[in-house]
Amino acid sequence: MIAFELVKHRYLEYKRNPQFYGSTFAKVMIYLGGAMFAGYLLLFGFLTPKMFEGLFPAYEPYHMLGKWLFILLAADILIRFMYQKTPSSNLKPYYLLPIGKRKLLNLLMLGNVVSLYNAIWLFFIVPFAFMTVTKFYGAASAFAFICTFEVFILINNLLYIIFRILVNRAVACILLPMVFYGSVIGALFAFEDVVSPVFITIGDAMAANAWLVLLASLVVLVAVWMLAYGVVDATMRQELSSAAKVETRKSVTDYSFFDRFGEVGAYMKLEMKMVVRNKNCRSQFIMGCVAILLFVVLLYMDIYTSTFMQSFVICYVFSALGVIMLSGVMSYEGNYIDCLLVRRVSILTLLRAKYYLHCLFALLPMLFVIPLMVDGQQTFGRCFALLLFTCGAVFPTVLQLAVYNKKTTPLNDTVNVKSSNTTGIASVITMVALFVPSFILTLLALFFEPLTVTIILALAGIAGIGTSGWWLKNIYNRFCARKYANLDGYRATR
Repeated sequence: MIAFELVKHRYLEYKRNPQFYGSTFAKVMIYLGGAMFAGYLLLFGFLTPKMFEGLFPAYEPYHMLGKWLFILLAADILIRFMYQKTPSSNLKPYYLLPIGKRKLLNLLMLGNVVSLYNAIWLFFIVPFAFMTVTKFYGAASAFAFICTFEVFILINNLLYIIFRILVNRAVACILLPMVFYGSVIGALFAFEDVVSPVFITIGDAMAANAWLVLLASLVVLVAVWMLAYGVVDATMRQELSSAAKVETRKSVTDYSFFDRFGEVGAYMKLEMKMVVRNKNCRSQFIMGCVAILLFVVLLYMDIYTSTFMQSFVICYVFSALGVIMLSGVMSYEGNYIDCLLVRRVSILTLLRAKYYLHCLFALLPMLFVIPLMVDGQQTFGRCFALLLFTCGAVFPTVLQLAVYNKKTTPLNDTVNVKSSNTTGIASVITMVALFVPSFILTLLALFFEPLTVTIILALAGIAGIGTSGWWLKNIYNRFCARKYANLDGYRATR
């Protein structure tokens, strides 16, 4: 059948991808991380019923799961925006064959929905259901309860596809999930007496009338699938259209400020133009700014009590934009990497330009945290030390990906691109850049006074900035050693 052939082609494309054979150690670390996440979900699945029984004795645990269900779905979609990739598939060649377009697009969506991440939630809901639903309604209702919860996760996945594609087309659409989930959660807290009974009733119906709720949720799943199909279809048609719209600019920004930096300044101008003019680059920049603003709001609300979470959030405020944009370093350049390799030092100059430009971008978080400094939650010295530490320690870590990235990322297309996997080493480096600084800050806070911690962070950042010439040259030399392997990867994934 055609469907099986298409699945086979997708598997061969995945297996033959140049990034398939990544670091074994890094892949093992990623699998261990997934196993740990599944273990935590399993633990919560056993502990949550007892916790709900102790905190809310007037209700059964499945009632409270219904009450907090929307918050759980909001957390799920936030995780998806942070880690799950945009649905993508190189379907253009198949459009020349006598194959139904519906099968092609449904395969694209099915490949994104049928993922291990959706199944991993079973580690939480299976023990929860059999501990709470079975004793009242039997094993059959518990099974239906589990299926209903999983259908909600799949609906959330389809909503993520819709939101993600809309955000990639127009970054202002990031307001859609924020309004959709934020309004319901806000109403849950602001009008608890009115809204909470509705969600508690949903939790009760999921257990008492499990099969009817499962049927209704399947109807909603089909409706959301059709909506997601329409969004993907419209986006695919736009990207496959031969008559692409040519953007005419009434005025062109020259960024003459960078002229004073010579050849490096010329590359910085090109980087700025790439961020401003190309859709995917511009979306990454705006998403990074939105992430910074979100974490600043969370800090301002003072909802974190643990030292680690406070350290993680304040570190993420300064590193989010750089990590988001630099995690794909050299991937956009894969579209024209052959031209860059014509001159011997072009890559080194480009790396310097990227580093200097992102050091300038790192000043943006300083503007965002001004309300925190005025409110007294953060001091100027600590924020400035984190700025230096980000430029001198976090950015050098992420820029190591210039050696290992060998996948070309399209500048504007979001759906009609080749499906590809990220190397294990790239994921590990990104995780190190995100989480290790917060661990360091937490450990330093345990043994030293705040002023001493600030001085240590500042000195570490200054050391990294001062030695930038040496470690950038090191990255360049290692890139040159892998030049031909990376070049094959860039060409194969265009």
